[in-house]
Parts: sequence; structure tokens; C-alpha cells
Amino acid sequence: MFEDIWAKKAHVCESCGKHLREFNVSYFSHIIAKGVRKDLRLDPDNIVLECVDCHNTWGNGKFKDKMLQHSWERKLAYIAANDKELYAKYTFLIDKHL
Repeated sequence: MFEDIWAKKAHVCESCGKHLREFNVSYFSHIIAKGVRKDLRLDPDNIVLECVDCHNTWGNGKFKDKMLQHSWERKLAYIAANDKELYAKYTFLIDKHL
């Protein structure tokens, strides 16, 4: 699946625009974490290409830094469509940071 995603997408980080040189599984970032929704782990729409720094920010970074990523709107739309509980948590955190 990762190879199919790599072949179909431009090899740039969707969150900062950095060029991704060669195939690396670390570049495949789940919008909704595999541990949160195992049923979405193989959904290609749940995966964005990100450099290691942006992948780490999305998984472990501060919420305000996640909101600054170029892919923020796409990620939030995916969350809204696929996990209402997680979306409610994010909208609460958005309000807190505005």
C-alpha cells in the first residue's frame, strides 16, 4: 500500500513542502493514529506524506504547531468525516488556542 501511495503522490512533505528524496516508511503519517482507529490504518486517505520532523510534530508535537502545518485543513476534514469524538476534542483545542 505504501508503495502505491508513493507512486501516486508528489514526493514532498504535505505539511512543510520539503522534498522527500527516496522511499522511506517514516514518511507515511496517519492522520488518525493506528492505535486510535485500527480500522482506518490501511485507508490511503488516512495517510499523508510528511518529512520526519512534520510526522513527529503530528504525532507528538504541541497542538498549536499541528495547526500551523500546511496539511492541517485536510487532516481536520478527514477527522471530521471519520471520527466525531476525536473531531470534538480537536474543536475544543482549536477554541482554546484561538
